[in-house]
Amino acid sequence: MVTLSPLTSVIVASVLISVSVSAYLVINDDDHDITIAWANKDCYEPFWIADALGYWVDEGVKVNGVILNNGSEVAASILSGNADIGGMGADPLLRMLRDDSGSSIVCRYQTGYSNSEFVARDGGNGGKISLSEYQKQLADAESSGNDKKLREYLNKAVKGAKVGMQVGTAYWSWFLGFLDNIELTADDVTIVPLDFNVQVAALTEKQVDIISGGSPNTELALEMSGSHFMISDPDQKLASIFLMASGNAMAAKADAIVKVLKGLQRACDLIYSDPENAAKLIIDVYGRNWTVEQQKTVFGRSIWGIDIVDKDIKALETAAKLINKAGQERKGDLPTGDKITERIPRNDLTDLISVVMDAADLPTPAFIKLEKGKGLRV
Repeated sequence: MVTLSPLTSVIVASVLISVSVSAYLVINDDDHDITIAWANKDCYEPFWIADALGYWVDEGVKVNGVILNNGSEVAASILSGNADIGGMGADPLLRMLRDDSGSSIVCRYQTGYSNSEFVARDGGNGGKISLSEYQKQLADAESSGNDKKLREYLNKAVKGAKVGMQVGTAYWSWFLGFLDNIELTADDVTIVPLDFNVQVAALTEKQVDIISGGSPNTELALEMSGSHFMISDPDQKLASIFLMASGNAMAAKADAIVKVLKGLQRACDLIYSDPENAAKLIIDVYGRNWTVEQQKTVFGRSIWGIDIVDKDIKALETAAKLINKAGQERKGDLPTGDKITERIPRNDLTDLISVVMDAADLPTPAFIKLEKGKGLRV
């Protein structure tokens, strides 16, 4: 298991990497086969598990890991040539596809609905956000099967609210989807840029009315105060976390990527086969001040495993359309349709996933094969 120390500039293979935010580096003194970038937050648990338990070593691949704060920083690390592959959500992935013609979508390793859940403060937004009213409207919607009044309430409660989130991450498109479903736009709220580690405090101290940051912030915020409560998108959709690779890595390091994926799949398997010890490991790595049961709850809110299916690609397209509609991309619209699917290496990816799933202990998830020249097919 690696020892991490905070850095503001890190050295990989004697090359100085300048970064604008605090980062960490897993340093191997010997030669390495591949450099992986991941983040010190939720959605990246398989990377920590694979590294801590030596799964990559077992697979015969020497890994350097650049550990950052979020998927946007991971994407920047790959684009700058400081990492070969890395994990990220839809927003940074789509910007990579737009800004770098050589980058490729390798697979997804985590998916779920919890990213459509946010934490609000009772009495927030000038009193318009009300726990009792939300509970009433939610109960009425569930009993009647009609959520029209719930959506109307959320429209009024959220309009004008201050929303804390890490700008540039996938939480932006996920929240845009929520706004769209209650007939609001980005112009109807005030986005307050907040790093993940200060979001709960900002909500507690009434600096924001809502936070969009996922686990563990959702659970921590709910425990912090009885005035905090979770609100959900009435039209929840799957949201996935993907592994992206540079063009050079796909061309020159395919064998190493396969070994990395095998290690990640073993880590995902452990989350299911031994969640107790997987949770203990994550708590030790993160230094989180919470319980094993809470971490197991976080595990249970997602589906873990190496795969890629049509729903994953549709989720990317939905995110791109929402972000483009918001009109805040300075470098131009994000790719949609074939401009996404053409960036999945068709022949290599089928072999890549098959090799990994053959090595997995769990039943193989449904895999939609790729038809050459036509992207995904059902």
